[in-house]
Amino acid sequence: MSVDKDLVSVQQARDLVEAAHRAQAEVAQFDQGKIDRICEAMANAALREAARLGAMARLEQLKQEETAIRGEFPELFGRGRQAQQGDGAMTSGRRRRRRAMSAAARKAVSQRMRKYWAERRKGKGGK
Repeated sequence: MSVDKDLVSVQQARDLVEAAHRAQAEVAQFDQGKIDRICEAMANAALREAARLGAMARLEQLKQEETAIRGEFPELFGRGRQAQQGDGAMTSGRRRRRRAMSAAARKAVSQRMRKYWAERRKGKGGK
């Protein structure tokens, strides 16, 4: 069954107008105090919504400012970290790595450490 969308929308408009007339007749019976309370509630709701929209707009501004600051000073946020030395010079944020030792260098260090610990043991009473 095909229904004409224009006819449906015209009927919906007529239904809404009829509901508005019924609401108008009901509101006409309200006293001034009740109307004042309704108006105050509407004003409060509008104020809350305006405050919410203002807060959302300000939050968006702050996000844009943060993005600009992060782009300008990435080292403050851990990206592109550059550590500052005592003299103010900037160094790259990469960690220093130990140089690779050859087998001969490892053997020399091992012998030095054996000698060092042997002398320490002698100094403590020959344990």
